[in-house]
Amino acid sequence: MEKSEFVKVARDLKGYVIGRRGCVINEIMDKSGATVSTQSKEEEGFTISGNQEQRECAKKLILQKVEQRRKSEFVEVPRNLKRYVIGTGGVVIKEISQKSGARVSQTMEEEGFTISGNQEQRARARQLILEKVQAVQDRNLKAEEVSSGELVEIPEKYIGLVFGKKGKNLKDISTHTGTKLVGKDNGVFIVRGTPEQRVQAKVRIKEKIHHSPFEASKTDWNKWRTTLARLSTENNSATDCWSGRLVSWIIFIVFLMTDTDPQDERKLYSP
Repeated sequence: MEKSEFVKVARDLKGYVIGRRGCVINEIMDKSGATVSTQSKEEEGFTISGNQEQRECAKKLILQKVEQRRKSEFVEVPRNLKRYVIGTGGVVIKEISQKSGARVSQTMEEEGFTISGNQEQRARARQLILEKVQAVQDRNLKAEEVSSGELVEIPEKYIGLVFGKKGKNLKDISTHTGTKLVGKDNGVFIVRGTPEQRVQAKVRIKEKIHHSPFEASKTDWNKWRTTLARLSTENNSATDCWSGRLVSWIIFIVFLMTDTDPQDERKLYSP
């Protein structure tokens, strides 16, 4: 014979028993066979209807949820990001549990994770989950910014020079110009800044290339070569043709000794 009874639950814990969109309370009713209802948000508890066995089962499940809540907490995570916290084959969520010592669980319907454990374990697990979510959001934001950014193309041999060690040069340019820069294989994307700031950033990038050791040595060599060529011409026009030939040989030897591989510079400044 079906009867009803009331199970007292504090109002601040009722939402945990109900679950998002009623997913938890529906699960309790499915497992117990009883009907579980509440009249209003202000009512401190639930009315359980069914035979004695069904009511006892539903009551037990409700009280278990309440007890779990007292030793657990819920961390909200958007449904589209939950898979990053779980990881392939659950590898990420297992690592979070191992590092924190907390038990981390979830259902497909919930937008987040339930963390169980002592206060320290729960705090550590929450931190690890939120760090993972933040990292994914930052990566997605960066990808979106790059796709809409302005590309400043840089010759491959100057990439390392413009970027600097661990991106230091880019950070300096970004700080001085007020822009946000993202380095890629083919150049630098200006993803944020006013038109004036973007121009300043481009100028500083070009300055990095212009004042590179390779460019300086190339300029010096061009001056050196012009001088030697002039001397060679003057000597060749003189009667002493052997002196002219000697100068020509000097030009050739100096060229061999001073010609450097531009790739050497990139190695020096590789980020």
